[in-house]
Amino acid sequence: MAPANIIAPLTNSQKLFLQRLLVAHVLTDDNAKQLYQSIKEGFADVAPSQEEEEEEEGGGRDNGDQGYMGNNFEHCLGIINASLVPAFNLEVGTVSLPPPYNADNDDEPSSAQKSPGGRKRAHLVKYHAIVNRSNDGIAQSHAFPLSKGGPHEMAYFRLALEKMVERGIELFEEESSSTDAGVGCPGTLNRMELINLRTEMEGNHKDKLTIRQTECALEVMEV
Repeated sequence: MAPANIIAPLTNSQKLFLQRLLVAHVLTDDNAKQLYQSIKEGFADVAPSQEEEEEEEGGGRDNGDQGYMGNNFEHCLGIINASLVPAFNLEVGTVSLPPPYNADNDDEPSSAQKSPGGRKRAHLVKYHAIVNRSNDGIAQSHAFPLSKGGPHEMAYFRLALEKMVERGIELFEEESSSTDAGVGCPGTLNRMELINLRTEMEGNHKDKLTIRQTECALEVMEV
């Protein structure tokens, strides 16, 4: 039996799927399955015979079936992750998120389920992407820049959001009779108003941010 620390090589078809996913950065579940199916049909997808499986267990298989894509899409992801994780500490990760808002379809009947309270539950969409499992410098350099802000910057961000929400509420009240009410918060602040917000910070955050530090915080918000 082969040692447990030996990493099984991927077939050419599995490598192609991995490369396409890497180039795309992220794929929906439907698009990923379409990609899987197109590669599967493009290669001679023949599962290894019993003799080949026995040779693989004994370490003698030469990985000759380069079209093998697993029994199904999920199995293929499992095979890829079984080699990707120990080799590079990367994996094909999956997350389920609500679909992007579409104003054109807001009033149309959908297949969304309703909760016991009567509210519609949006049908979740699965997304697949290659993710880094390591908390190394490369991963941290691609993290959201807000993590670089200190406590005063974070207090400033909260204050800016509060002011925009307050202004948005005022606009909603003024336009409550309008049938063309928008979606989301319509409140906005211009750059000078945002910079002057630093003078409204209270408690331990009062007078802690200079104009230059406030401008740097705004640059982070604009990323």
